[in-house]
Amino acid sequence: ALLAPSVTRMLIEQVSRKETARSVVARPGLSELTEREMEVLRLMARGLSNGEIAGHLYLGEATIKTHVGRVLAKLGVRDRVQAVVAAYEPITRAVANELIDGFIEKGECDAATDYAQHVPIKVITRMLGIPDSDHARFRDWIHRLIEESPLAGETTFDAIFEIGGYLAGHVEDHRATPRDDIITHLLDARMPDGRALEDPEILGVCILLLLAGIDTTWSAIGASLLHLATHPDDRRRLIDEPGLINSATEEFLRVFAPVTMAREVIEDT
Repeated sequence: ALLAPSVTRMLIEQVSRKETARSVVARPGLSELTEREMEVLRLMARGLSNGEIAGHLYLGEATIKTHVGRVLAKLGVRDRVQAVVAAYEPITRAVANELIDGFIEKGECDAATDYAQHVPIKVITRMLGIPDSDHARFRDWIHRLIEESPLAGETTFDAIFEIGGYLAGHVEDHRATPRDDIITHLLDARMPDGRALEDPEILGVCILLLLAGIDTTWSAIGASLLHLATHPDDRRRLIDEPGLINSATEEFLRVFAPVTMAREVIEDT
């Protein structure tokens, strides 16, 4: 959910141009960060406090506070959450480039199945540290858990057990071979009383991130691109006035809200 506005904005920005996505310049501030500041940003992305970052880098907390301030200033953001989201922009832009380059020569695509549905899966799986080559399985799980539920019955429960078993295997793999990703961070995390997170808690966080992040993000991207495809004047305005992309993204998310409440009608009224 945190990524949705930023991801939607940059992906609409990519598609609303005729040029290949490689011509779109990434956030300037990232290229200005020093090696130390990039290291601080990566640790911020893992949710570490200034004190914890200081311990990892063997630096004083005051020094880390200065580095964090410089990171925020160079990225042009107000807080740590925005900085962490910015850290994922290069990954997201690379995914967008790859997908767009796959169909740009044809001059057309199915914006949902060729583009929108792939982006959040590829980004979130990289955040977790699991292979995005299994994206077809994730699309199937999301379809059964979100789109068919609650009418699917046993199919929904099967999907829950399948995704739980899949992620449990990756948690064990990360326990044996730690990496710089969310699963490893969850394994290293400690509660206020000092205890480590139990596997069901780790799996719960991973499943929540996948379910809450994938369906909502691809729905927001798809609906926004559909609007631009069917309203050429709006698309042309974004091309001519790229400074509007942030406010346009917020408006798309308001009008085409990816999370809505629904009821099941059980009798005619």
